[in-house]
Amino acid sequence: MVTAPHILPLPMHRATAAAAAAAFSLALAAPGAPLDAPRHPVPATPLRALPSLDSSDGAVREALMKLRGAGDLAPMLTADGIIRRFVTWVEEIASGASDASPEALAALEDVDARSAAMLYSRMYPLLQQAYEERSPGRGYFNDRVVEAIDRLLDDERRFAGPARAKLIEIRGLLAMKGPAR
Repeated sequence: MVTAPHILPLPMHRATAAAAAAAFSLALAAPGAPLDAPRHPVPATPLRALPSLDSSDGAVREALMKLRGAGDLAPMLTADGIIRRFVTWVEEIASGASDASPEALAALEDVDARSAAMLYSRMYPLLQQAYEERSPGRGYFNDRVVEAIDRLLDDERRFAGPARAKLIEIRGLLAMKGPAR
């Protein structure tokens, strides 16, 4: 008789566990309805300790300011609730309720897109948690980010030049699946 080896659960970081719990609660909220896979999955990164969402501002601010070319982002990082404010901003852009300010997009022009995408991937459990708080059962935050970028890219007159090129580069890094623009 062959027995299956005993499998021990791997320890999960609190933020990763929260994201997994959020996905599990989505499945429970709609019995019988399978949880759709993300259209644009976030590439996996090695787990590093993340703070709780409520105490993440300092760590997020510090990590963002370490990005090459992020100096122009500093004025946008002074208020509390950085992750939650970013999620709200993305949701408003994706839904058409708001638009990105040219100043915010200009601040992105000099940021190293690959490093920013790696940081985004590392912080993604916090972003997903904040998105679940704001929009329970709405799916995956990264899909919403790609929708927001697509909405901005559709306005070729308003977003041209370096800001547009940076958005296209970032979209390519975050939309690992699906058509490129």
